[in-house]
Amino acid sequence: MARKSRKQIAVEEPVIESVSSKVFSTAIYARLSVENSGKSEKVDVIANQIEICKSYIAERP
Repeated sequence: MARKSRKQIAVEEPVIESVSSKVFSTAIYARLSVENSGKSEKVDVIANQIEICKSYIAERP
């Protein structure tokens, strides 16, 4: 069995990175599939996609 060093090992302090204050442009892409194009609820499908995207963006500034 190998011998272990008895020297004190320095504990490194955790590195805390600052949050960047850059602002990035964001776009929402929603589309209607061919399967849903003839259905009457197609407005709801697009509206739901947009709302999901908006909530995702709002949670991640």
